[in-house]
Amino acid sequence: MALYYVDPANPPGSGKLMSIGTASNMLIKQFNFPHIYDNEKDEIETDWSDHIERRDYNKYRTLVEKHFGKNAHPNNLHPYIEQNSDEKNLKALIEICDADRKIEWVGYRVLGTVDGSGWNVYEFKLFWKHPDTETEMFSATDAPNVLKKVYP
Repeated sequence: MALYYVDPANPPGSGKLMSIGTASNMLIKQFNFPHIYDNEKDEIETDWSDHIERRDYNKYRTLVEKHFGKNAHPNNLHPYIEQNSDEKNLKALIEICDADRKIEWVGYRVLGTVDGSGWNVYEFKLFWKHPDTETEMFSATDAPNVLKKVYP
């Protein structure tokens, strides 16, 4: 068994997003996401919005509109993610990240960072818990995988 800690997120509201923002690894929302997980059995998949955009912008834009609405912009997803149900977000992220459909993903986490050019970059993580592990999952903003104080 190889236990790994996930990188802690900065708390929601710890920075602003968009061009005047200073957000760095700020939690947007999480659902059924671990603090410590078994790297040999549990599964975490990670992708970043800017990487997805570079691979196929038109596909990304189409999926953003499909899952978050016509007014949603790929660089301004956080209000939609915050408002959507966890089930809707999970379904959206599985498709946006082109995650393995054979895996029954049970959780997700979205972090926001403002990059050097002032654009929001979202880190999308999906989580699958192996039935034989005792991995605890969290959905709250005061979970152990979220810092209480901001560290840039």
